[in-house]
Amino acid sequence: MKKLALFLSCLAVAWSVQAQNIPNGSTWFDGFNMYEATRQDNGKIQFYSMNEGEETIYELAPISGKSGQYSIVLTSDTVSDPGDFLDLTAKMMQQDGITALAVYNKDNRLTDLFEKTDKSLYDIVFERWRPTIMGTFSCKSPDGGTVGIIVGEKTVMVAGHAARYEVPTLNGYPLDVLDVQDGPWKGCWHFVKTAEGFNVYKVTMNEYGLYDEVDGKPWVLTWADPDKGRWDFASQVIIRTSGYKKSTLRVMRNAILAKHGYVFNSPDLKQLFESQLWYEPAGNNASVKLSFIEQMNVALIQYAESKNDGTWWVSEEDPGVKRED
Repeated sequence: MKKLALFLSCLAVAWSVQAQNIPNGSTWFDGFNMYEATRQDNGKIQFYSMNEGEETIYELAPISGKSGQYSIVLTSDTVSDPGDFLDLTAKMMQQDGITALAVYNKDNRLTDLFEKTDKSLYDIVFERWRPTIMGTFSCKSPDGGTVGIIVGEKTVMVAGHAARYEVPTLNGYPLDVLDVQDGPWKGCWHFVKTAEGFNVYKVTMNEYGLYDEVDGKPWVLTWADPDKGRWDFASQVIIRTSGYKKSTLRVMRNAILAKHGYVFNSPDLKQLFESQLWYEPAGNNASVKLSFIEQMNVALIQYAESKNDGTWWVSEEDPGVKRED
């Protein structure tokens, strides 16, 4: 971990910390909530969000002598562990066309990233979510047969038959369900993430607009694209780390480095990535350069890995095994 921290500290010089103000009325997305920034008469800035009837309010106070940096106070009383929101500071950053407010705790760990956006909540949620589900998979059906599955941006191909799908939403958020229009998978399918791909369950909508499983036997999707890794989406979009097991987060974090040829010393990581057809070791690790999105994702994952198991919400399942809540 120390070597990786040193590696990331060297990369940090590429981050562009912008000496600029947060525009009044601008909107920011943290991976779940959309916030509106409002400049107060006292010079502070309020970040306000209303989601499913619950308010979340941050108050940002400019730090004297540090342009583009703020101290943060959470003024909401709806969070379960307010201790996570003590002694927070934020820095304005702009890199690779992204304007962001990076939030750090007292231990200088990146805890959150607010991305400035002009998009609707629906559009930006889908922009981040869709790459996490797209890919080429080998699929084992409940009856033991094996078929190929390709999930695209608008279609899913099952055993060579392509069909369009829709994505049901709740309050603008995708429900991890694909409503397939025809073919072998006609109907609704719930995708539950695993470390290797997804467990996929046939579901039907109930009277409340939610989805119930038809039976508990999943189709088991295993990543099967030789040209890119399971976690390639972590190089494309800012990720949400919640839901994954810590063991999976460790692999995801290192997969970001592996995409650029990072050479690993840990025996398990070395064996894992050298077995991947897409992996090409770099001449030396000093040549590895991460994008802004990748740097932020690595830091967000490191923070998630540092949290206590008892406070970490997991929805990930083992391949072929339904998780008992």
